[in-house]
Amino acid sequence: MEKEILDLCIGLDIGTSTTKVVIHPLFADDSFFVVDFEKDKTEDATYLLPTKLAINLETKQFELPLYRIEQEIPNFFERLASKFSKVSISEKTHKQKILENLKVNFMNNEENSADYLRVFIALVIQYSKEWFVKKYSNRDFMKNKEIIWSINNGNSIC
Repeated sequence: MEKEILDLCIGLDIGTSTTKVVIHPLFADDSFFVVDFEKDKTEDATYLLPTKLAINLETKQFELPLYRIEQEIPNFFERLASKFSKVSISEKTHKQKILENLKVNFMNNEENSADYLRVFIALVIQYSKEWFVKKYSNRDFMKNKEIIWSINNGNSIC
């Protein structure tokens, strides 16, 4: 028995400071799914991802930087541990070099900026696909379907 096809489009809105991703089933109703970049399950959903790229200084691999922890709540683990004297918290983060201004650097044609932006986009697409399949694979509209992915980049930057 041949599987039914489900066409899904990943819509990217890459801004200078944040990026937003929406997944839309093509040839279906007007439903869409906003990708949640939430890293800490105690926080509210996070639909905006900083347009930054990180280099893991231990593995020398590119990755999306940890959301919020490295920029908005410094000393998070120490402050949390101080509130709960009997709780031991070990920081599981690793050292990263953060590359910022990906879009601006690309528009200014700075060295390696196109490569960095391409890596960022690839990681965002990979994350978005994994997030969607993990979250919705048991839903009826996904069961026994072959997924055909397409990309719509609102900015023609690559």
